[in-house]
Amino acid sequence: MLGKLLKYEFRATARLFLTFYLALIVFALLNAFFSTELLVKLEGSLVHLHLAGAPGLLYLILRLLYFALVVGVMVMTLLVMFQRFYQSLLGDEGYLMFTLPVAPWQHIVSKLLTALVWTVASSLLALLSVLIITTKVDLRLAWPGLSSAIGALLHNFGLAGLFLLPAITLAAAIAGILMTYAAITLGHLSTRHRMAATIGWFFAFQLAFIGLIIALLVLLLPGLIEKYDSATTPALFFQQLALQFFLLPSLALGALSFWLTNFILNRRLNLE
Repeated sequence: MLGKLLKYEFRATARLFLTFYLALIVFALLNAFFSTELLVKLEGSLVHLHLAGAPGLLYLILRLLYFALVVGVMVMTLLVMFQRFYQSLLGDEGYLMFTLPVAPWQHIVSKLLTALVWTVASSLLALLSVLIITTKVDLRLAWPGLSSAIGALLHNFGLAGLFLLPAITLAAAIAGILMTYAAITLGHLSTRHRMAATIGWFFAFQLAFIGLIIALLVLLLPGLIEKYDSATTPALFFQQLALQFFLLPSLALGALSFWLTNFILNRRLNLE
């Protein structure tokens, strides 16, 4: 049944996202073709844009539209994934969704996975569009810089650290989505000013996350520094730091938010 929920979620959101993604790539390609030396020249430390009538104006319009699309895609991703959660489970669709033979945790997981996929896709597409513009469509030009960056990461953080960085990013994204779901669900319990209550709970969760990291740093960092002397490699120190102060707190708060959301949907749900 979880697979059917995921299929329904992706079908409900795919058309909107794919349309924006296509527009973003098209405008990136147009910007790449119009980013020529005839329009942009480097002189000293300043960049001078030489407007040559209509081509220069077209270049400016395309660049502004591209930046607007990048911002629009990221904002749309956030709005859609939270709007889908509220509308499907706490809004009018909730009466239908909770009549299905599906446990509340499956609804949460389907919303979470869909939101996570679109968040990752939006981020990768935004990065790809930047590469298209900076390399002028020939993405092979980006490989030397990417290879150098990977080599620097391996040297400073080690192979385990290289895997920890995306793991921390993914865990933080999951925790952020789940904490927002918990804030929306708690805000819905309020009989008045639900939006204000949701915003209040959202900031409360963010402060709790920041407070947890600060508390861990204050309590555990001195011991970690003492444990690893000058003979310890920087990579090993970073790996322990990332694991104890970023990855584990994200997983802990994400799990707590998931449990809280599931508990309310199971025991305290009120769709009136």
